[in-house]
Amino acid sequence: MTSGRWSRSCLGGGGSLPAALLLSGPAAGARAGGLAAAAAGFPDAVTFDMGGTSTDVCLVLGGMPEPAPGRVAGGFPIRLPALDIHTIGAEAARSPTSTRVERSS
Repeated sequence: MTSGRWSRSCLGGGGSLPAALLLSGPAAGARAGGLAAAAAGFPDAVTFDMGGTSTDVCLVLGGMPEPAPGRVAGGFPIRLPALDIHTIGAEAARSPTSTRVERSS
């Protein structure tokens, strides 16, 4: 969710601004995927990061992941720079569910 610069700035002080760490790993993956796709000659792409319990996707246009207009986590608006990453999580034997981090309206 957050941009790479927020992730780097919060490594030592994540406790003072924990919302900046929301989806910081997937944000770094989307940025790296966008750079790799552009270097391979595909500046417009979709990044797909599949892990053991979730999958993150992000639209990349012109080599840059798309920014999110706003996010809500736990019913609270997050007013920080964010990427438009969509996460689908799987819970053990249950069907996949979307994460609770959502676009604000």
